[in-house]
Amino acid sequence: MKLAFRHALLLVLVALLQRQGWSVFRLTTPAQHRVMVGGSSGYVGRAVVQELVARGISTTALVRSVESLSDVTLEYLKGSNIVQCNVLDEREVEEMSRLHKPNVAICCLASRNGLGKDAYAVDYGGGISLLKGLAASLDEQEKDRSTSTGAIAAAAASAAPSPAAHYVLLSAFCCGKPLLQFQLAKLKLEEELKTFSPSISHSIIRPTAYFKSLDGQIEAVRKGNSIMYFGSGQCAANAICEKDLAAFMVDAALQPERIGMLDTTRNVGGPDVPPIEKRQQGELIYDALNVPKEKRKFIALPLKIFDVLLSIASGASNTFTSLGLKELGGACEDAAEIVRIVKYYATGKMSPLRTRSHTYSCQIPMSNLKLKHLLLSPFLTTSIQNPWWR
Repeated sequence: MKLAFRHALLLVLVALLQRQGWSVFRLTTPAQHRVMVGGSSGYVGRAVVQELVARGISTTALVRSVESLSDVTLEYLKGSNIVQCNVLDEREVEEMSRLHKPNVAICCLASRNGLGKDAYAVDYGGGISLLKGLAASLDEQEKDRSTSTGAIAAAAASAAPSPAAHYVLLSAFCCGKPLLQFQLAKLKLEEELKTFSPSISHSIIRPTAYFKSLDGQIEAVRKGNSIMYFGSGQCAANAICEKDLAAFMVDAALQPERIGMLDTTRNVGGPDVPPIEKRQQGELIYDALNVPKEKRKFIALPLKIFDVLLSIASGASNTFTSLGLKELGGACEDAAEIVRIVKYYATGKMSPLRTRSHTYSCQIPMSNLKLKHLLLSPFLTTSIQNPWWR
């Protein structure tokens, strides 16, 4: 009885603080957080789940197929509640949400190829499904509150604020200068997230680049192949380690106001100053794999190759479409979009302004300018032992 009375007083206090403009979400304790993660089997998503579990947070990891999860991914997801759910099916996500009642959603969804159809289905559609699922969870929590029994419980329910939730979106730094279909899909989700519901706050995180993007080059070097880059190789990025990014995203999910991420969009990059150029990345890989200087091979491809390929693919798309061959025209347009994607990342600088806010929680650099052998080596060792492509 005394415990129930104290609980009622606490809820009344929360309601009073809310009327004074305090955020309801910041008053929840870690034990009260229930987080669902979309895209939890991906490179960033599984690191986010691992970070949540390490902090003792109740975590629901949504996956397309439990049976298809690799041993490496299962190790990352250990300690979470792995739930098979098609995030592209709004009804399925809402049913799952009503059952597990999350009050936080973290969206790490991304289409595999970045093409228009897939991007709008996954980056946008899947993200919206999670958002509507979170809203359904709030509805279910409101029903639970309204059906409370007993005089004290009823008084507490009437005084307590309405359930609130928070949504963390893993977007992309390149959305700041959108030219590609997947960027437009992410931006569409960002805009809808900002106005969806006053009961759902948000944090939008735009990382610059991932260490994972080096995996293909690592494997190429291991096979004795050359490292390729475009132009002069001076295009630079300060990639962020997945562990640092996951830690930042979880902070944004659990305590957004404390780190200045409540209803905020922020670019996040690694701590490398200045950012690492493509040619330097190649040298880092060779250093980490102990390849002698005389055996290092680089191939520089001219940037004009993109314009040639784009002209061919776009021309073919227009020709086939005008002839009524829509499938062929669509295939050629997809090829053109792939060229645009490669060109964007081969020529665009992926590095935000260097401020403390952009480097929050980033501890693992791609390089350490004071050392000859740079600190990318530990990542490369892990990547080789547990390569994602297997």
